[in-house]
Parts: sequence; structure tokens; C-alpha cells
Amino acid sequence: MNAVIYVRASSSSPDAHVLVDQIAACGGLCERNGWAVIGIFYDTSSGSGTLAQKKRTGLHALLAIIEQGDIDYVVIETADRIARDRIYTSAIQEDIERAGAQLVSVSDSDRTGIADTILALFDTAFRDDWIARIKRGTHASVSARRADLSK
Repeated sequence: MNAVIYVRASSSSPDAHVLVDQIAACGGLCERNGWAVIGIFYDTSSGSGTLAQKKRTGLHALLAIIEQGDIDYVVIETADRIARDRIYTSAIQEDIERAGAQLVSVSDSDRTGIADTILALFDTAFRDDWIARIKRGTHASVSARRADLSK
């Protein structure tokens, strides 16, 4: 069985150990299962937002390789390495499965489809709350700076 590994660091200038640790965890899963690692793909960008998805050259290259066949597993450390939005992660998972491979997460490998659906619902609800808190915090910061400038 052939596997590829995908890792991602959330900033454009990550510490090398972040990627190395993810590769080691994914490689360990492959080794325990007897899968041959035939490629490692990575990105160093945020996992949120559609603009960020366009910058994910490693993910796009991985998808192109999978479509050629001969890949059985795409191994990731956690689902949020594909994207923080589980709905987007599910769409990528569908692309992977359509190409004949399976997305396997080191930390989430025992989850079922229903668990992913429930997590997607929670992610959507919490994302809306998170956006509201960011807007509120930004508004408060801007107001405080304006008050400081008027002194």
C-alpha cells in the first residue's frame, strides 16, 4: 500500500520542528501499518479562508498526484492540517476518495462519518461566534486607540 503525507504549518515562517514533528507522526502511522511513503507534501500558510486555499501549492500538488492513481492513503496529523473549516476538509476528503485513496489522520483515525458531521456542525456554530468576538475585539481596540490619540 502506498501513502503520501501532507503537513502544514499555520504561518509563512514556521519553525522547522513544526513540520518535522508532523512528518514524524504521520510517518510513524505509515510504518505501523506497513504503508510505503512515496511522497511528502507541505504548505506554510493559514488553513482558513478561501484566499489561503489558493496559496496551498503543496495541497494542490498532492491532489494532482492522487488523481494519477497508485496512492492508497493520504496521511495527515489532524484534520485541521487540511483546513480549519471541516466542511472544506470534507470536500477535500471527497476529492481524495473519488481518486481512489483514503484520508487518514493520525489523531482522528478512529472517528466515524457521523463524528465528522457533528464536528462540522460545531465548527460552523463556533466559527460564527468566533467571528463576532473578533469584530467586537477589533472595534474595542480601534476605539481605545482613537481615545489615546485624542488625548
